[in-house]
Amino acid sequence: VLGRSRTWSLFTSGTLDVAPLWQLTASARFNSTHVTVDDRIAVPYPAPAQGLDSNYTYRKLNPAIGITHNPSRRFGLFGGFNQGNRAPSPIELGCADRNAPCLLSNAVASDPFLKQVVARTWEVGARGRAGEGGWYFALYRTDLADDILFVSSSTSAGYFTNFGKTRRQGLEAGLNGRIGPSINWSAGYSLIDATFRSDAVLLAEGNSSRGTVPGLNDDEILVSRGNRIPGIPRHAFKLAGDWQSGPLLIGAQLVAFSSQFVRGNENNQHQAGTFTDLSGSTRTFVGSGKSGGYAVLNLNARYQIAPRLQLFGKVANVFDRRYTTGGILGENAFPNGTFSPDADSWVRDTFLAPGAPRAFFIGVRYIDKPERK
Repeated sequence: VLGRSRTWSLFTSGTLDVAPLWQLTASARFNSTHVTVDDRIAVPYPAPAQGLDSNYTYRKLNPAIGITHNPSRRFGLFGGFNQGNRAPSPIELGCADRNAPCLLSNAVASDPFLKQVVARTWEVGARGRAGEGGWYFALYRTDLADDILFVSSSTSAGYFTNFGKTRRQGLEAGLNGRIGPSINWSAGYSLIDATFRSDAVLLAEGNSSRGTVPGLNDDEILVSRGNRIPGIPRHAFKLAGDWQSGPLLIGAQLVAFSSQFVRGNENNQHQAGTFTDLSGSTRTFVGSGKSGGYAVLNLNARYQIAPRLQLFGKVANVFDRRYTTGGILGENAFPNGTFSPDADSWVRDTFLAPGAPRAFFIGVRYIDKPERK
């Protein structure tokens, strides 16, 4: 199977001084994306409908408008609206049938059409400078229509689908400054409230609340408006600093993220324990359905051997912190550490993706054009 996605765009932008200290910027971008899937399997299918060939064109005109007010050189306000779109990829179009889920999201089938995702964002904020440093603060809301999500139907299989409406909203704030002639620092925080804005029924065999809503099948859950989207931490914090003395620079970065729901827990109701569904089936589930929060410290150093030559080093995850970056609900076929051919003995568990352990890097960097002092 050969998949292609080709996009051409036409873009225009202009800025207008609408009043003293006020500027208005407007732009528009027209996108045309052509997505094709070419089935190159030589063996003919029993029926043409089972072939993988597809040919879709997605077009969208996306406007944007922004306004800024700068009463002084050290303080400014800004706000704006913009729209963007994303066409489905060939792999998403080839794995979009809930009745024929794909293994590890990489097997393709003759699947339903997916709509393009359209995002509309509003943003307001302020920025400025204080002493030797600066700051910024912004509030934003992004509403997505026909968001494409991957729905897990088992541990290793699932499908892509247009969900309906989702929203990401929150705030971003940051500070940066300088202490004396040799120390620079920066700090940033973001709050992301990512929620579903439409009700939907999804497959979720590993969710403890499956089959507990009247009218749904045994392996389905009800996702309600306001449920948080899995895989997106609500809080993120970053702190960085460096010290420089002559040719030597030493720096450190701390990154921290809060917990997140794992995939398969889109309704945020999964719990560990034994539960009985409406059909009378009793199942035991392990794991909270969440991936825990974590913080990681990284160190780096650089020595300027010559104007164009640097020696650098880095230590990632200095304290060798064990953490996870996400997860999925599924069945564990290795209940005692070895594979069990008896599917009835498999454990319904929370699979977690481990973060990178401590790592050391050292190298030499040649810069074609030396940095200006």
